[in-house]
Amino acid sequence: MITPKTIITVASVAAAALTLTACGVASPQASDPAEPQAIRSSAVDEPSSLPTQAAPSASTSPSTAGEADTDAPEDPATSTDDGVRVTSGTLTQDEILRQLPADTLDQTPEAAAKLLGFYLNLEYAMHADPYDTRLFTALSLNDCAYCRDALAQVAVSAYSSVTYTTDGCQWEDVAPGTEEGYMFIESDGSWLISQVCDGTTVAVSRPGVSDAETAVAPACATGRVGWNGTNWMIGDVAMGGFSDCPWITEE
Repeated sequence: MITPKTIITVASVAAAALTLTACGVASPQASDPAEPQAIRSSAVDEPSSLPTQAAPSASTSPSTAGEADTDAPEDPATSTDDGVRVTSGTLTQDEILRQLPADTLDQTPEAAAKLLGFYLNLEYAMHADPYDTRLFTALSLNDCAYCRDALAQVAVSAYSSVTYTTDGCQWEDVAPGTEEGYMFIESDGSWLISQVCDGTTVAVSRPGVSDAETAVAPACATGRVGWNGTNWMIGDVAMGGFSDCPWITEE
């Protein structure tokens, strides 16, 4: 199990080289819905409190986390005023946990890293009918700029009936078997974690346009991941090229 080799405070996060620049990494967060483009960099700033439950409206600290919400969810919405068919709504805590891989459920940094990889691949999965944003939203903290941008792009894809098909990235530790790529943030108990992917491909389908396949370059994702008392959640993500990874240095 990874243990916090270095306990850091919010003030020292800025020195962790987190202002990554995107380097040709394909993503659903693209200005042209017909083809994935570079993911915009989103620096991980000062962490805010983690919510009591996996819902975008909560804002309490992990130390005061209460019981998981098991009430019946509202019916998912499948349209907006603009006619964009995106499936949104609130999931119960039980529904969230049933959809998460077993290796993401432990309160360990290794499980937090697995959740980060699952979350990044889930971003692509939203770009297909029924354009379901509920789980992604439930795993996103209120102040996550990357998360908001990702959700906005789903509406763009839905409006144009764009579909992405991919097996996703195989996200792995920066240096498997070591503590590299893991930092513990003392102020709120969250983790700053980097994961790397050697690349993958994304098939893009759009009505009236020939299907296209786009290569996804090797990438490094650095995410702030916090425990809400029941499951891990994403506070923000900085995405860059493989060489931009804060923990990777040239020989």
